[in-house]
Amino acid sequence: MPENQSRLLRMAAARADFLEYGRPGAAGVPDIVAASWLRSQEAGVDISNPVTDFNADIDPRSRLVRCAQPVLDQLGNDSADLPLVIALTDNHARLVQRLDCSTAVARLLDRVEFAPGFNYAEGKMGTNGVGTVLEAGRSVSVVGPEHFTEQLQPFACTGAPIIDPLSGRMEGILDISALADTWSPLMHTLVKSAAKDIGRNLLLDRNQAQQALFDTYLRADARSTKQAVFAFADSVFMANATAQALFDPAEQLAVRQHATFLMARRDRVSETMTLRSGAVIQIRGTRILSGAETAGIVVIAEILTDAITDSTGDPGTDPRTDPGTESGGEPDSAEGSAPDTAFADRVLPEVATALGVAVDRVPGVLAGLASLGIVRWQGDHVDVQRIDQALADAIAREADALVRARDRLDGLAGAVPLLVAAGTRPGPGEVEGVRALDGELSTGGNALELLTALIEHSRGDLLFLRPDAWQMPLESAISRVVG
Repeated sequence: MPENQSRLLRMAAARADFLEYGRPGAAGVPDIVAASWLRSQEAGVDISNPVTDFNADIDPRSRLVRCAQPVLDQLGNDSADLPLVIALTDNHARLVQRLDCSTAVARLLDRVEFAPGFNYAEGKMGTNGVGTVLEAGRSVSVVGPEHFTEQLQPFACTGAPIIDPLSGRMEGILDISALADTWSPLMHTLVKSAAKDIGRNLLLDRNQAQQALFDTYLRADARSTKQAVFAFADSVFMANATAQALFDPAEQLAVRQHATFLMARRDRVSETMTLRSGAVIQIRGTRILSGAETAGIVVIAEILTDAITDSTGDPGTDPRTDPGTESGGEPDSAEGSAPDTAFADRVLPEVATALGVAVDRVPGVLAGLASLGIVRWQGDHVDVQRIDQALADAIAREADALVRARDRLDGLAGAVPLLVAAGTRPGPGEVEGVRALDGELSTGGNALELLTALIEHSRGDLLFLRPDAWQMPLESAISRVVG
């Protein structure tokens, strides 16, 4: 018996055991599939007659579709006459576009409502190559009896997340569907590569400031092969492979919050910080500008001392280094503090599921809200600000910004009279031998008017010429000004 058919038979038997005995019956089933079966069962998906819903508000001209279209066209040309169907969904598992390379497979998929506008979330249709990708946050192949519902078992679906490289958010899913007996592992490679190509197009579809931030991040990553590199902005959270290996999601969020705080008024920073595990790291940050606009910050982090472990081998807290502990007292629940690792391990997957993103993307998604104080990690729980209070705080922040802008403009207006205005310059033929010295500075002109304006509008001490240093009749005039 061919290996593929033998595998399908084993999966069919395991699925039957799961439906009868629950999770223990799924022995030998890949973890990602078994976990999906369990979620589907808990969601109440009918294995014989699942019910999905139709959404008429799908935007066929969205940014996702615009960036995916060249890739879909190329994929369609390369797959012409192959027995498969290519589908693009949004980040809610709703089909946005479908490209039929085989009319026969397309007709079969129409019968299970795998068509634009229909929802293929796992909670609606059970384990499948769209909804399970959304839940798992990574590429998945679901072949034959690995599907939770009976009506999808004739098919094989391979899906991959489409990730925006700049924000780290899952913007959609690319899926290739075929009949189960024609599926090949090459489909997995093909769909992952195409999804990355769409991600690159999303990156290019950015403004100049965002592109400048990404370019700087790439250069820093190339130079710092063994160091953690991050890029942060309002809706941007990027971390290189080293950063993801060294720091868990909660620690990555803590690095962002600390670096953002330090760089609120500085263009460069180099300081150390202590994580809740006791590890001490050094962070070096640079503010990235694009013209007059701040694009974001790029941070390089390096571990100086490892985490402290207790007698059980678990990370412990050292009162000498933990910022929330003094003399062995209880840790403070300071606003904006990062969650402990155990709490993060328990809660972050739930947050990821609610947001429709991968677990390692949660810090980036929440970072903007955390920096505004709308989301706060408080010890072993998360506080979310009420909408009315968040709106009031946002208005207050804007009001403060306007006050600061007004003060800067007042200062600028006060400086205007100190500049050499046209009326203080000599007219044609008024002074002989006039020559420019530097910009607005020139010899000749009405020095008395300039000094008068300088003295009257100054807010501090000035050193000026004594009246007796002036020749008459200007001596009397300058005496009146300073007297």
